[in-house]
Amino acid sequence: MLTPGFAAEAVDASGDARWRAAEAHWGTDAMQASKQRLLAEHSGGRVTLLEVDRMEGLHVDDDWEGRWDVTLAHGDDEGRFYLRSEGEYEAGVGLSEAEFYAGYSLPIAPFWNFQAGLRHDSRPHRGRSFIGVGLEGTLPFWVEMHAEFYAAEDGQALMRLEAEQDIRLARRWRLQPHAEVEMALKEQARFELRPGYNEAQLGVRLFFDIRPDVSTYIGYEYGHLALDQDDDDRTQSKYSFGFRFWW
Repeated sequence: MLTPGFAAEAVDASGDARWRAAEAHWGTDAMQASKQRLLAEHSGGRVTLLEVDRMEGLHVDDDWEGRWDVTLAHGDDEGRFYLRSEGEYEAGVGLSEAEFYAGYSLPIAPFWNFQAGLRHDSRPHRGRSFIGVGLEGTLPFWVEMHAEFYAAEDGQALMRLEAEQDIRLARRWRLQPHAEVEMALKEQARFELRPGYNEAQLGVRLFFDIRPDVSTYIGYEYGHLALDQDDDDRTQSKYSFGFRFWW
């Protein structure tokens, strides 16, 4: 892949050996459009990306739920603004979780981005807003990691850690184990939060890639919800099916 400086120099240098063979065959004028397109696609041009990471249905205790995780981003290699939403819908209940994010993602090292922005929960923390920072990147063995820290004006702080890894089984088939842990700084009974560990999820998704940008999948997920000392902890097994795409 060309770096921005390399590509810009190549476009300006019409006699450069990197272009000479193509220009000798097609002509200098005919190659100008290709040079500009190469510069735009590989050298920091601004892009808009819509990524639907999860759009799925889940079977839980003889009932059905829905879940979404959608991100819209715009920017270039130097940074991107993003809008994100994720949540769950339960049959007979309605929205059980709905979170909305707006922020900026800044590259700080190869494969690593720093993020900062705002989060607003309409469920279950009704009308509650946070400021937050995060770090996402790639660990050894291509494990994708995402860590988020959020603070509310009432002094509450939340942390979420997520990790997943794509394991290629065949050209169109891949397995994706994933894990998620949520923690809180202090107890808030009305939000079903207690200090320390609150919730964890461990699961796996089997993907079939219809195209590089469109996949369908089935999955299994085991969740553990830590409740107050007077209540028993709650566990759930969920079976999912859905699709993932980006554009």
